[in-house]
Amino acid sequence: MEGYSAARWMVCGDFINPTQPLAWQCASALERLGVTVLTANTEIRQPRVDHFIKKMGKSLAKPFGFKQSLSERFVRQERLTIERHLLVQFDRFRPDVVLVIRGNPVDPSVLADWRKAGARIVGWWIKDLKNLDNFLRDQPFHDLNYSIHANMRHPGIRYLPAVAVDPYRYRPLPEIAKRFDVVFVGIHTPKRREYLRALTGWRLGIVGPGWRSRFEWRDRVLFSAVQARTLHGEALNRFYNAGRIVVNINQWEANEGSGVTLRLADGPASGACLVSEYSCGIEEMFMPGEEIVSFTTPDELRDRVDFYLAHEEERQRVAQAGHDRAMRLPTHLDRMRVLLEAVRSGEG
Repeated sequence: MEGYSAARWMVCGDFINPTQPLAWQCASALERLGVTVLTANTEIRQPRVDHFIKKMGKSLAKPFGFKQSLSERFVRQERLTIERHLLVQFDRFRPDVVLVIRGNPVDPSVLADWRKAGARIVGWWIKDLKNLDNFLRDQPFHDLNYSIHANMRHPGIRYLPAVAVDPYRYRPLPEIAKRFDVVFVGIHTPKRREYLRALTGWRLGIVGPGWRSRFEWRDRVLFSAVQARTLHGEALNRFYNAGRIVVNINQWEANEGSGVTLRLADGPASGACLVSEYSCGIEEMFMPGEEIVSFTTPDELRDRVDFYLAHEEERQRVAQAGHDRAMRLPTHLDRMRVLLEAVRSGEG
């Protein structure tokens, strides 16, 4: 521990999704920096029965035109449940600082209550720009505001990338056989489905929620490529190592803004050749064409994968350069030091 301060921090984020452990990594980094940390989950772990009832309710409501309103009602109920949980956690822990890793709305009244109780609120937007209005709405209720988007020109919002290397979690394992030509990790989206369909013919491995849904059942190639809904820790590192190429596909369109997916460093850190969709800001992390390979369309993705699977020496060169660069990237300790320094100096 580095003994930054004796402050108590409450970290609010997604502590459910093991495939994307950013919240856990931030909390762990703060503890290693000498901070007392409480983790507060901003997601709901739904029992299978509740999830089934919700899906059936929306299916039955669809013919009558009530699906949208019912979905909105479910979302409101979930947010109220989460906010009640956060308020209870805060009252028990009484933190000096609350770090809200944002991607979903947190009611301004909750933030206001925390500030009245004497806590400093740090908001960090880590998602795309689609729901950014929620963050901008809540900006006055934060003492410090951060975003992963470098081109976001909003007064009072600072740039802080979320991409960081985790050398303890991701590293090369030379003994692992290359069972896949291409591997992908991430939640299912129609865009990602379209891109991965372009890789038909190669041995493809997929890990992520939603890929075994009723929509993919008809697509036998993608359906059969799914290895697991989630993997984490050493199992995820072994999966990355089992692929010759790791593909990274953004959830958003490249023209919707800057920001890169949080998994950008994981593939290169594991020693794989990363083929990533281009987005503004990617050059800050890796040099396209040298340390990673970039693409912008499904056809380009196919061309890049075809070339680098056919040219072993070139693929190994990019993989090694990418790994070397990944090891020089900031760690989660570095990212949290930025926040600690800002809070300790009284910025805001």
